[in-house]
Amino acid sequence: MKILFKLLNLLLVSFIINNVTAQNLANNQLNVGIGARAYAMGNAVTATVNNTTAGYWNPAGLASIEAKIQPAFMHAELFASISKFDYLSSAFRLNNKKSVVGFSIMRNAVDGIPNTLFAVDGSGIFYPERVTFFSSADYGFIGSFAQKGIFNIKNLNGGVNAKLYYRKAGTFTTAFGFGLDAGAQYKLDNLSLGIMLKDISTTILAWNFNFTDEEKQVLASTGNVIPVKSTEIVYPSVILGFAYNIPFTEKISLTAEFDGVITTDGRRNVLISGPVSIDPQLGIELNIANMVYVRGGLNNYQKGANISGESTIFIQPNLGLGLKIQDLHIDYALTRFGQFSESGIYSHIFSLMFDINFNRGRI
Repeated sequence: MKILFKLLNLLLVSFIINNVTAQNLANNQLNVGIGARAYAMGNAVTATVNNTTAGYWNPAGLASIEAKIQPAFMHAELFASISKFDYLSSAFRLNNKKSVVGFSIMRNAVDGIPNTLFAVDGSGIFYPERVTFFSSADYGFIGSFAQKGIFNIKNLNGGVNAKLYYRKAGTFTTAFGFGLDAGAQYKLDNLSLGIMLKDISTTILAWNFNFTDEEKQVLASTGNVIPVKSTEIVYPSVILGFAYNIPFTEKISLTAEFDGVITTDGRRNVLISGPVSIDPQLGIELNIANMVYVRGGLNNYQKGANISGESTIFIQPNLGLGLKIQDLHIDYALTRFGQFSESGIYSHIFSLMFDINFNRGRI
């Protein structure tokens, strides 16, 4: 029973402080992406995103919104519903018709985590009624501003983000952080180019731990190191997007986009790995009469081992559909999120978006 007690406590503490001292994984829980369209296209949307979700992917895309107000919502259950991700945003076109402001809120959490610190007494007897539960949650708040025709260039749109992060695990620990993004999009006929500069300020999260004396005593008795304060650093990254639209008829067209995610925080398990790593993303979208959209994408290139232990390459496949009914946008994605194996569990992602135009007399 004492061995079980130590294992349960080790699991609890590991979950609380996991990645706290890792300097290049901060905010990873909020980097899973938002919007079913982007999921379906393998996150390759930097050059083409043109709705309220641009506040996350590339704030310059907000400038292309035609509606007066455009809210969006997404709920996703990831890793076989262990993690729940919620997203809510809205964009507002200003009276000058060239500028748009946007606000986004995200929550990624694992709820119902068992706290077993006091479930076993000194003699090794386990008391199930002493088990309590807590949540580990990451919150993100983004304020965005975008404008058409920056630098007096007609087809060049630009945007910036100010981001606030808050992380909390039960009553044990909290963290705060702040960062800045900047992005641009340029369109020339059927060609679209995009660039997203993430965390250009270098985002720093400051952690504080709030264990009680009784909790510290239990943790110390099981051989755990009790942290006091810590920081996480998110280094700047660059995403370059290239998209081309191929019109087949007046009502049918195909858009293909290729993005390269360039990170500067050290070697990663991606296609081009080194002090500067490059992770490719590919997405396609078939547009039928601006009403029905069929999408697919590939991303998350990983090297690993198959069930036979042989070295292999995993690439995450994604599929999706979109439907636009007047002012309502409904998007769906099927993705094997976070699963790099031959028998990964697929996740179903749905998101909704609305166009609100008061001048047309309807919402």
